[in-house]
Amino acid sequence: MASVKLMKRLIDPLIRIFRATLVFITWASFFMALAVLSVRYLILPSINESKEFISGVLTKAVGQPISVGEIKGAWMGYRPELSLRNVSVLESGNKVVLELGRVDAVISLAPLLTGKIVFHALEIFNPALSVRRDA
Repeated sequence: MASVKLMKRLIDPLIRIFRATLVFITWASFFMALAVLSVRYLILPSINESKEFISGVLTKAVGQPISVGEIKGAWMGYRPELSLRNVSVLESGNKVVLELGRVDAVISLAPLLTGKIVFHALEIFNPALSVRRDA
């Protein structure tokens, strides 16, 4: 009888830990699925409305003014994909120094959990660079 009580005393905390872990994993999975579905069906279809914000973020990251003509969002497998069209990097006098016809970026989801943006794939189409020589 004493060994049964001892086993019960040892196993009960393990069962509670297992249940708590199972509840945590269930809720975490639910919120992850909710976040992915929100991105897929709410944010990506209307991403073009946020092009000024995205241009501002790109400008701050690059250190040069950047303008974006159009942004489309899609889903590639289980990764979000952004397609930016008519991307221009401007000089201080609003002169275009680099023009990119289209930029396709596929974003990896796992690094987003840590707040970092990592590209799974990045493709640049029709780049045009303006070069000026100062004497």
